[in-house]
Amino acid sequence: MKFTRTMMLTEYLEARSKPFLVTLGLLLLGVVAGVDYITSTRYVLEFSPFYVVPVAFFAWFVGRQTAVGLGVVCAAIGVAARLHSIPRLSAYWDGIVWFGLYLAAILVLSELKKLYEREHSLSRLDPLTHIANRRALLESASAALSSAKRRRTTISLAYIDLDDFKQLNDSFGHEAGDKVLRATAMTIRDALRPTDLVARIGGDEFAILLPETTRPAAERVVARVRKALEKTMQEGSQTVTFSIGVVTFLKPPRSVSEMLGKADHVMYRVKADGKNRTELREIAA
Repeated sequence: MKFTRTMMLTEYLEARSKPFLVTLGLLLLGVVAGVDYITSTRYVLEFSPFYVVPVAFFAWFVGRQTAVGLGVVCAAIGVAARLHSIPRLSAYWDGIVWFGLYLAAILVLSELKKLYEREHSLSRLDPLTHIANRRALLESASAALSSAKRRRTTISLAYIDLDDFKQLNDSFGHEAGDKVLRATAMTIRDALRPTDLVARIGGDEFAILLPETTRPAAERVVARVRKALEKTMQEGSQTVTFSIGVVTFLKPPRSVSEMLGKADHVMYRVKADGKNRTELREIAA
């Protein structure tokens, strides 16, 4: 639970603006420097290790070069706070040593962040098709829904299901089925706008998130997607067809689950009515 909360805090901070993060980091520095001054003048206690906190904050959230500059500032503050209590040469030597440690911390954290970002990215990719997975869709849909509520804009979502995909797997094997899934994913992705997101959410099911998209706009996007998919299947000599359900919310729904459920329902109604077609639905509330 503690790890999860830490990750949530990290993701929250990473979503903040650079000025906000810089201000917060400087506040951390101010707190550490203030306590350092009090402890060094009244109690002659060593407080320099705690400067790692603002340095580490800058290294992770602001940038390596800025963190190095802050490390220099922290070392200088530490030296200034001790000049009155220890020999000048010793204070300078301590400042150099602590800067070296701050620099080591910056380098380690920079490498750790690269690994974290890589794992973060991989955890949101479908390993077969290399597009977004269900987790990435839920995160993006949550952000898009929050934006729609804040700006009072429409939002659309499409569900796509490959008709009779099980029969394809049974007849030609899973390798052929995987090839069709990869071709489907790439075709949908290439037919979308830069603001849209396609994700594989199940074995043969895909979802398309269309932020700030009206029904006419969603209809045009999905029509382009269907046309591209049909062309891809023809070129690959595949008989796969697609059932597509599209929902446009004139007012943002209460939750992402509601949004996904509505689109899923429309798609399954298409399958129940004969498959291989697109149905669009507009929801006012």
